[in-house]
Amino acid sequence: MPKVLIVDDALTDRVRVSGIASRWLDCTILEADNGKTAMEQITAHLPDLVLTDLHMPEMDGLELVAAV
Repeated sequence: MPKVLIVDDALTDRVRVSGIASRWLDCTILEADNGKTAMEQITAHLPDLVLTDLHMPEMDGLELVAAV
């Protein structure tokens, strides 16, 4: 089953996107609240898709994309 990582520092946005993704896709949903935590999730779970916010603490979305 594919894995999707949702990265956003706003909990309400993460919950909203995760809910939509779980209804539309047959996949496992992973979540992270910033880029640093996302990198830990990516290393541990190797998601097939990463959806990220741009403005976050610790590591923003552009830094995350560059790191991946």
